[in-house]
Amino acid sequence: MCGGAGKAAFVIKSCDPDCQVTLVDCSDKMLDIARQKVRKQNIQGLEVVLDDAFSFLARDEKFDLIVFSSAVHHFKDPLALLEAASKRLNDNGLIVTIADPTTLTKTRRYKFFEFMLSDKETKKTKVKSWFAFKNNGETAAGQDFDLAEYQTYTGIDDKKLAYELTKLGLHPMVHMRYPAGEPYLTKIMPWLGLCWAFSMIISPHQVNDHALKVQGIKEQLKREMPFRFQFC
Repeated sequence: MCGGAGKAAFVIKSCDPDCQVTLVDCSDKMLDIARQKVRKQNIQGLEVVLDDAFSFLARDEKFDLIVFSSAVHHFKDPLALLEAASKRLNDNGLIVTIADPTTLTKTRRYKFFEFMLSDKETKKTKVKSWFAFKNNGETAAGQDFDLAEYQTYTGIDDKKLAYELTKLGLHPMVHMRYPAGEPYLTKIMPWLGLCWAFSMIISPHQVNDHALKVQGIKEQLKREMPFRFQFC
């Protein structure tokens, strides 16, 4: 879902070449990049669909796995999005969210760290945006605020989201926070308390039903993650 040029879709196919994958996005330009790769590499079992998330999730199709890769934060109501996705799951299906920002992204500590490590041109743009906002009350150097990017600017309260999911009868089996960005930065950020990205594996069933799987997933993450992270 919201798969863009298909990075996550191609990773899934590489894990299991026999699986059937549907790549969905509302940008035909991004999807065309995926189509070209499918043709070039003669990838079988990967369907590309031009549609917006809620329209696609209103269909009757069912899936074993629904993945949102750095996508949930583009929606003003992440809870409604994940609830809609849950209705498209098979009995043992799961939802996976990857690399969405937490509210740490609006803290002074994060903004200072982000500014100091940005290049010269990015620094100039950020300073201009800041002065435009201070002087005119405008966002992003005079540009209109896009509601579709709401969570991008504010970050998501992921602990509140996890709680609201449980109230709907959905269960975050795994909920983790970690750094994101350049490889060397991901090693520094945790020591500064900046595990600012989060991911969830969400099940429509009680977590106890998946106790062994959850423990196995967590152990694998501990072994393979190249940097420090936190389970919530």
